[in-house]
Amino acid sequence: MFKQFQKDKAANVALLFGLGAIPLLLAIGMVVDFSRASSSRAHL
Repeated sequence: MFKQFQKDKAANVALLFGLGAIPLLLAIGMVVDFSRASSSRAHL
C-alpha cells in the first residue's frame, strides 16, 4: 500500500497540505488563546 503512495505523485500536494494544516491550525489556536489571556491579564 505504501509503495503505491510513493509511486503516485498526483496527490502529494493535497497530502502535504492535509498533514501541514493540523499543526498550523493548532499553532494559530495557541496564538489566539495566548493573546486573549494576555489581554485579559492586562485588563485586570
